[in-house]
Amino acid sequence: MEKIKDHLVKLGLNDSDATVYAALFELKKGTIAQISQATHLNRTTIYPIIDRLMMQGLVSRASSKKTIFIPEHPRKLKKLLESKIASAQRRLKEADFVLEKLGDQYKTVLKPEIKVGHGKAEMEQIYNGVLEAKSDVFSILNLEGYSDIFDSTGKKQIKERIKKGVAQKVIAIDNKVARRWQKEAYSGLPKNKINTEYRWTDKSDGLFPTGEVLTFDDKVIVMLSNPEENIAYEVTSQSFANFLKVVFQLAWKQLEDTKN
Repeated sequence: MEKIKDHLVKLGLNDSDATVYAALFELKKGTIAQISQATHLNRTTIYPIIDRLMMQGLVSRASSKKTIFIPEHPRKLKKLLESKIASAQRRLKEADFVLEKLGDQYKTVLKPEIKVGHGKAEMEQIYNGVLEAKSDVFSILNLEGYSDIFDSTGKKQIKERIKKGVAQKVIAIDNKVARRWQKEAYSGLPKNKINTEYRWTDKSDGLFPTGEVLTFDDKVIVMLSNPEENIAYEVTSQSFANFLKVVFQLAWKQLEDTKN
């Protein structure tokens, strides 16, 4: 019986179901008392197992004075597995929709999550989180010094972002480096698909550090590329992200006359 049981477990039955089915398989048919004697399980334990096996189509009940149970042909196990596969495939189709809805509810309003990336590789990993944005991305950007380090990373991200249809609004500190980089980064891309708008400001008073702040969904990404810092932060907090979105929109409106 143990050998049969081992095969059944490999095919997906749990230990108790496999034990009872294997016992019935050897008995050919049996009452609850006979199954109990063969498996050394008490009767109250066997009843729910039998019910479960019957629901799975692996055991049937015979009509007689005594209630007798008969194991179905083992080929039913294959049908059971096929049914489980079909059910799993249906769930996989629903998973993206369900997980997106659950993700929308998974907010850290009172207790933000903070990720920190040190060095270029970890900073790039955080930076590329923008590619998963569901909403427009709001960026405040100082390219002087920033583009020296993340030139190719930034240009590659732009192409991927546009390919994914993620729109972006950028408030950039106005200088020759920024203007030249913007022109190079977007050159050769179809104008009708760029979905990116720049507005310029020269009113940073030298206070804005080298780097970028990106706000989208429930996330705020801060890239600081000064050599002595070289660090990135990703803050997940809906309330914090919403606050910065309001600040960005106010600044964006004030820069109406500085489009592109």
